[in-house]
Amino acid sequence: MRPATKLARTGTASLTLIALIAVPPFLLWTLRSTFLPDHLPTGQELLDWFTERDSGHVFLGLLVLIGLIAWLQLVVAVLLEAIAALRGVSVPRVRGFGWAQKLVAGLLLTLLASTATAAETIPHTSASHLLSTTPPTTASPTGAAPAEPATSKAPKPSTHTVAPGESLMSIAADQLGDENRYREIFDLNKDRRQPDGAALRDVGLIKPGWKLLLPENEACDEVCVRQGDTLSKIARDHLGDARRYPEIFALNKGRQQPGGAPLTTPNHIYPGTVLRLPSTGPRPAGGSASQSASRTNADPIAGGTPPLIPSCAAPTPVAQDQPAKPDSPSESNPIPAAPSRSATPVPAAPTAHRAPAAEVDDGSPMSLIGFSVGGLLAAGLLATLGTRRMRAQRRRRPGHRIHTNLPGDFETALRVAEQPATVDDLDTTLRTLAHHVHQAGQALPAIRAVTVGASGVVLHPQEPGKPPSPLVALREAPGAWAFDPAAEAVDLDFLRTVPPPYPALISLGHDQHRNLILLNLEQVGAITLTGNTDDMEAVLLAMAWDLAASSWADHLVATLIGFGQTTAAHNPGRLRYAATIDDALDTFERRAQDVREGLQAADTCSIDQARGLGLAEDTWSPEIILSAAPFNRSQQDRLCNLVSFDRPTSSLAAVITAAEVADDLPGAWHFDLGTKRTRIEPLGLEVDLQRLSPAQDRELVAALASADNAINVPVENFRNIPPEPDALPVPLDPDELEVEPEDSEIEQACSDVPEVRVLGPVVLANVDPDHVEAKKFNRLTELAAFLALHSGVTADEISRQMGTGAQPWSASTRQGYISRLRTWLGRDHDGELYLPNVDIKRGGYRLSESVRCDWHRFESLVQEGLSQAPADGLPYLKQALSLVTGMPFSSIPHGRYVWSSWIQREMTDAIVDVAHAIADASQKTGSLAAARKALARGLQADPASEILYRDLLRVEHQAGNLAGVKETADKLAGLAADLDVDLDEETSELVHKLLDLRYRASLRTPV
Repeated sequence: MRPATKLARTGTASLTLIALIAVPPFLLWTLRSTFLPDHLPTGQELLDWFTERDSGHVFLGLLVLIGLIAWLQLVVAVLLEAIAALRGVSVPRVRGFGWAQKLVAGLLLTLLASTATAAETIPHTSASHLLSTTPPTTASPTGAAPAEPATSKAPKPSTHTVAPGESLMSIAADQLGDENRYREIFDLNKDRRQPDGAALRDVGLIKPGWKLLLPENEACDEVCVRQGDTLSKIARDHLGDARRYPEIFALNKGRQQPGGAPLTTPNHIYPGTVLRLPSTGPRPAGGSASQSASRTNADPIAGGTPPLIPSCAAPTPVAQDQPAKPDSPSESNPIPAAPSRSATPVPAAPTAHRAPAAEVDDGSPMSLIGFSVGGLLAAGLLATLGTRRMRAQRRRRPGHRIHTNLPGDFETALRVAEQPATVDDLDTTLRTLAHHVHQAGQALPAIRAVTVGASGVVLHPQEPGKPPSPLVALREAPGAWAFDPAAEAVDLDFLRTVPPPYPALISLGHDQHRNLILLNLEQVGAITLTGNTDDMEAVLLAMAWDLAASSWADHLVATLIGFGQTTAAHNPGRLRYAATIDDALDTFERRAQDVREGLQAADTCSIDQARGLGLAEDTWSPEIILSAAPFNRSQQDRLCNLVSFDRPTSSLAAVITAAEVADDLPGAWHFDLGTKRTRIEPLGLEVDLQRLSPAQDRELVAALASADNAINVPVENFRNIPPEPDALPVPLDPDELEVEPEDSEIEQACSDVPEVRVLGPVVLANVDPDHVEAKKFNRLTELAAFLALHSGVTADEISRQMGTGAQPWSASTRQGYISRLRTWLGRDHDGELYLPNVDIKRGGYRLSESVRCDWHRFESLVQEGLSQAPADGLPYLKQALSLVTGMPFSSIPHGRYVWSSWIQREMTDAIVDVAHAIADASQKTGSLAAARKALARGLQADPASEILYRDLLRVEHQAGNLAGVKETADKLAGLAADLDVDLDEETSELVHKLLDLRYRASLRTPV
């Protein structure tokens, strides 16, 4: 564009914008006497204006009012553009303001654009977007003069012909270099007519032969964040102006990072994050490409030059999990006894094709979620929630449901990450070691750390030496010990009675090899944390919950200072809150005195020796301080006199914060939280510490509070379920017993129609398993169960529920599984698909009505039975109960069916109610065999149901079977012991009453 033309266009746009803002209010004020009365109108005058013939004043006033509203909309549009430009973000769209925002954006684009072509070809956008993505050209790094801005018209978007098997995501990956840009392709082609007459309306549904427009793939720079970088520093180094950091943030906000969370705030970026940079003009020729290529191979963590990738294609994954600092241990020896001091740079990871999110599975037991919560902590948290909910469930009354909050996103993610088997392995290994040491009359070995990973459970002693039986030294990890697989196994029931040897063992996080690192706080003595206040609180919260939920500690007390007051209030068994540091230290000093006196009385010198020899049991329970408040020097001195460093002569430990590194507690381990991975010098490791955000902490506390304060809510569909009787039944004579009639025939399911069974082990029946890939069998079965129980579900909901919160199914993955399931199920006798395509009229995915589901049959039979008189409805209830083959959703793969937890609870409650109703009706008619049969089937679904156990006690009492009453009472006592809970008060009273001597005289010969 010629300078004169450009100047004229700019001047016209400027004058137009000024006129739109300034002229209307000037005219309104100048001509106010034309349309405004000269006095304040009375009520009668207002009424006359709208009832008498208008002389033109009312109409003129309405026109002025409309103009005033339009002017105000223009002012708001200008303000939105200005605010967005200053903040470097996109302009929000306001409903009803579209015309004003388009007009203002067009004027501002004309005013700001460098060429006339840019103003003509840029689609409707905001001026702030132009400011944030097309900054002024700066000098190139090589010092060459910047190239002249392009003046030619933008090229037309390229097209791509869809090939069989392709999806929008795969096309985005192949053509644009980033699978996450599939949404741009969809937006560009939505509702655009295709050669076959159809149009793209569903992200997951494209057809071969369609021609799709592709968005432009403009060249841009990318930089890999290294240690110590900030957005302003990156803007200064690469854009020449630190004040341009909002442009970088706006360009990268929400972008998924390779192996990490997306950028959500300009204040927190981490080493290894790949950031796009706003364009600074075309690159000068001569060397820049080779320079960029060489930078790509530099290690960002080791301090090399940040790599610049000269395109917007998918960046090379950064080796975030491979620190380049000294002391990096080998994979087989994650915690060496004597860390090497030689620095070995770790090269960046090679470029690799990224698999679909739903298929990524490294097989590691240390899956991470949210704030880096490992599988052990996830399992412990869910176990704690499960115990509380089970206690609430035992208070449920027949025909009612316990009202509790639905699980939040964090709890759902925990169910994906939990590793209960790993928890059991660790607990078994530790207790087995304690048992053998006690049998040998030895002291427990001093263990400072434990790793759990591909090599199983590995113990790392404080000092290298010969391991005690049943441990053996690991050849691949000198100085480390593991459980001898050839050692004689110890009975698991017996191991539950063995005291845990290292109750202060706490899971920290995972290393670069995905091994979970656990630390023995008693052995360490004290740890100081430095870094951001939010980070320190998140780490302390994770530690507090880890101690509260630990299964390898029978008892411990953790004192929280400066954080977690509500957390402690809802975990009173192990956590307590101290108002001040001095209050906590006073309690610590009293505990230290008790421990010293106990060890002296037992003539032993350490906690490990006392636990190994079974002496001074009162000293075994550890007490730990977790403080978010920094200690002053006097308080540090008091703490140093109480804890033991690297020699646990007491059962006390502390994790405290420090404002500066110089404030570290002498002799304590130091964790600097200023980096993504924390360097733990005594172990020679960099660990990604577990963290719990305050929001996640609040969700856990709310879940516990909901379980603790659960209320019984009557259910309309089960209103006819009889309550439990207040009085005991009168024992029957043998002649009074009714002969059990044959059960009526159950409607048999068609053997050639697919049936989803979930009232027991999950089964997809009446389909040929040989017609599907073995590795897809379990996932397709789960998808069929999900569709059967969620008719009309949307595609997005399938992706979210069948994947994970962090990695939902991609559109291509979802469509692939749906297509496989559709093929596997096949067609009915009329040629209709058992899994039709998306229902256009009703929307969503749904199985054909001819596909059966045992839960739907159960519900139908129960409703029919409860709608009739007890005698007439009993056959329907028996038919429904006969469909139950075990616990609902049993025998499912670990980590799958996360969506089923609350459906499973509803199914279990319904089964218990039906079994109770059958037993109650059968008792009233003397059919005790039928009652026993129903209760046995109900206990298959809920082995811990005290409702059914109370029913069984009444049945055996009515039969005069004292032995049966005692056997049932013994089962209840064993159940309570296994679950570590007390029997419900109503159950305890019933047992006591039935076994009381006053009632035994009425019991007759067992039936």
